[in-house]
Amino acid sequence: RAKVEAGLSGASATFDYSDAEREFWQAKAAEVKTPVEYGYAGGWSDFMDMSQFLLFALLAMVIACAGAFNVEYRDKTDAVLLSTRLGKSKLSIAKAVAAIMVATVAYLLATAVVLGVPLLLFGSDGAGLPLQVRSLSNTYGLSIGQACAAVCLIGYAIMLGLLGLVLALSSKMRSQMGILAI
Repeated sequence: RAKVEAGLSGASATFDYSDAEREFWQAKAAEVKTPVEYGYAGGWSDFMDMSQFLLFALLAMVIACAGAFNVEYRDKTDAVLLSTRLGKSKLSIAKAVAAIMVATVAYLLATAVVLGVPLLLFGSDGAGLPLQVRSLSNTYGLSIGQACAAVCLIGYAIMLGLLGLVLALSSKMRSQMGILAI
């Protein structure tokens, strides 16, 4: 609590908090159960450190799905595909579902590797330990396992949002390179 108070009082001089913000974070810090339980959570902590590598799954998804719609327009095969009996009504839905499946599999594989390797090397003990094991000034009342699950779910939500943007761009642009540049 002293570390949180020092950070809120401007001792770090990196950010000035308003009175409302200071009260909010002081209330969050007061909710933290004390005494903080310590233990070994090396695998989970290492996953939190390595979770930034899930960005590579996002990049792989963008590259894999960038041409979902624009390939037919570029190759001038759109007239043939869209003139079939179910072309206009089912083709775009099927392509969007396929892109979601490809992106989900890529994200799940990347998550399995990024989460699985530290858990295999350092063990899966400590998932129930509080998040304060990583930093005493952390004010969230989550266990380290719950925080890892939140990182994975938020990353997946971001990936779905990015996929929506990529599919929208793919339906409007002719060039995959343009989509990747954006």
